[in-house]
Amino acid sequence: MVDWPGLDATDHFLENRFFATLAGIHGLRVRDATDEDARAALREAGGQLSSTLGYSPIKDASLLGGIRLLFAQGKVLEPGRSHDILRSWQKAAPDVVRFTVDRMGELAYVKFLKPAVTLPTPRP
Repeated sequence: MVDWPGLDATDHFLENRFFATLAGIHGLRVRDATDEDARAALREAGGQLSSTLGYSPIKDASLLGGIRLLFAQGKVLEPGRSHDILRSWQKAAPDVVRFTVDRMGELAYVKFLKPAVTLPTPRP
């Protein structure tokens, strides 16, 4: 750590190598989380962290989801990838995922909406 390159390296580490490094420290054998694993973990974490209006801080949901995936399933979900997944999920399903951005244009809060319930078709 003596030769740490600088502040930019810190940001990159926190966004892209945090959980992989944590797994290495604990000697865990891990693999990358699938997009489905990530969405489920983010949705669960977001639900537990949500305010009375249903929004939860994206960083907090990313960290909680990543911690749970790492220690419960041996899967890595870095915070930077969480943001990418949330962006693409919101574009694909705006009726399920909504988020707010701060003044700098960064993702700030996420809200997971329940998908529309479809009624079963009656059998003839």
